[in-house]
Amino acid sequence: MNEHLKPLLRVEGLECTRNDMVLFTGLDFSLIPGEVIQIDGPNGCGKTSLLRIICGLAQAAEGHVYWNGKDINDYAPAFLAQVNYIGHQNGIKNELTPLENLDIARKLSFSTTPLSQAREALHTFGLAGYEHTPVRMLSSGQRRRAALSECQRKRFGLADLGRCAAAAASATKSIFGGKTGTRAARGRG
Repeated sequence: MNEHLKPLLRVEGLECTRNDMVLFTGLDFSLIPGEVIQIDGPNGCGKTSLLRIICGLAQAAEGHVYWNGKDINDYAPAFLAQVNYIGHQNGIKNELTPLENLDIARKLSFSTTPLSQAREALHTFGLAGYEHTPVRMLSSGQRRRAALSECQRKRFGLADLGRCAAAAASATKSIFGGKTGTRAARGRG
């Protein structure tokens, strides 16, 4: 970690339980701006639960998640306005185009960023020329990249990449020009 940068995200003593079973406990890590973390583990070990806790969509049994030094539960609306979570589903409407999906997301988050940034994000994620194509006409990979392009607009993005994690990590490194550091956290099964 770069000692000069303060962590943007810090997780301390996180524990997650499901049906009285501990999925993980004592989880600590931090990320500085530009870092990427990959979370691996077998099915049912709590990977998705961890992402949901970090995004403020679920409560941890123990521990805290800090964003810019503040507990996310203390200022949830401001935190949620900066977060983009993409779960197993892409979270985009098949009837709309990628550009329309990004425009609606921009408006729903009360963003003042210009629509031109959405076009730039689509271009960055390899969707130039597909901005006005209905999502239902895109390949699965193009749909996922359309969803991931929303992360470029937000300050913080979490994506459940599932089996496409290696390809997505490779694409992320090329998209961000090698500016990201990579760290891995292995789930306890």
